[in-house]
Amino acid sequence: NINPNDKEIILNFANYLIEIGDYTYAIANLDNYLQIDKDDPAIYFLKGRIYIKMENLKLAEKSIILAAAKSDKNPKYLNSLGYVNSKLGNIDKAIAAYTMTLKKDSKNSYALYNLGVIHFNLNENEKAVSFFYKSGLSYLKEKRYDKVGKTINDLNELVNLGINANQELNDLTNKLQDVVKENV
Repeated sequence: NINPNDKEIILNFANYLIEIGDYTYAIANLDNYLQIDKDDPAIYFLKGRIYIKMENLKLAEKSIILAAAKSDKNPKYLNSLGYVNSKLGNIDKAIAAYTMTLKKDSKNSYALYNLGVIHFNLNENEKAVSFFYKSGLSYLKEKRYDKVGKTINDLNELVNLGINANQELNDLTNKLQDVVKENV
């Protein structure tokens, strides 16, 4: 028996249901909680994540918009909104969501990286290089060296395509090598 008023228990139980793949029951439990507290952004966000797993991107978008609106535009929620809109092919909305993330957190590596991908796909190469480079610097500060390596590979791919990214590629590579030398 779950206390329907206990948010922590509801969230934990919903996460358990997600783990075992019972998405419908997880959403039903979250909907029951929303009857008690209609303004809880975490519940709407979790519903959005479930809908993403169910590949129902329209309902995911709706839930994540509610989460973002009720949370003073939480960067995590905005990044998810950008992701969903990218998947839906709503590129302008994805750019808008990631841009809102950067207004809240100018060094948000996820938003920077995904804007790099979007601009690369739009053949806006200068913007792509800039966003990839900035995301690499952010990943470096976060000590997420695997992501720095991925960003270096992306910049290298751009260089191989004849896109001017040599300076950014060399700088990021040197910064990563410096970190490696410091830790050896």
